[in-house]
Formats: sequence, structure tokens, C-alpha cells
Amino acid sequence: MIIELHDIGDAAIPREILKKPGRFNADEWNAVKQHSEAGFKIVKTFAATAKISQEVLSHGEYWDGSGYPLGLNGRDIPYLARVFLIIDAFDAMTHPRSYARTFSGEEAIEELRRNSGRQFDPELTETFIKVVAGAIKEKARA
Repeated sequence: MIIELHDIGDAAIPREILKKPGRFNADEWNAVKQHSEAGFKIVKTFAATAKISQEVLSHGEYWDGSGYPLGLNGRDIPYLARVFLIIDAFDAMTHPRSYARTFSGEEAIEELRRNSGRQFDPELTETFIKVVAGAIKEKARA
């Protein structure tokens, strides 16, 4: 369920910011960072989704504590939020975005590896890379 709801707070961000080509300025980035808290409030409202509210709130937290909105680090970040940060980052890198180039699967894996231990949980990152790298090799052989 977190996969479907992690960015539900985007509904609170002005559409012109979300659809903007190019990089966000400081004010736009601050508005984007508010989506975690908006999403938390939305999912906390409903009994069926309240149980994942902390994961929705924390999906922008980085392993080293430099993420948002609470500055959590390491294992203080809910497990599912740590997992989803990796999946979401890989997905964002390997699909077209108005503000950045699209990475190949191999390039995205290298980016995850570069940010392992800073942005991403190092153990979860290596597990993800093993699974995804295997899938990429299988696809190349097909």
C-alpha cells in the first residue's frame, strides 16, 4: 500500500511546480518537501491507511540524517520507508522526468551505489542492486 500512497501528498503541491521543466528553486524545493507531511496527514485520517502513516511521512529521510522532514537517520527510519526510498529513486532515474535526464539501468545502479550509506541504507541497497542487476542481465540475454 505504501507504493501507491507514498506521494499522495503531492496533491498539496501547486501543479505548476510539479510539472515544471528544469530544476526547482529553493522555494519550489521547500514546497515539494512538504508533500511528505501532507501525505502523512491524509493517510492518518483513514483507518485503512493509518498504519502506514509513519512510512509515508519518512520516505524522504536519508540514511545519514540529511533527508526530510524529520532528519531521521539509520535504523530510526522505518524499514519500509528505507526500502521504498531505494525503489522510488531507481524508478525516478530510469523513467523520463522533466527536470533530469533518464538513466540506463546500469547508470541508476551506479548512482544507488554512490549514494549508499549517505542517502540509502547500505545493506538494503546492495540487496536491491543484486536483484535488479540480475534482472537486467536476464533481460539482456533474452
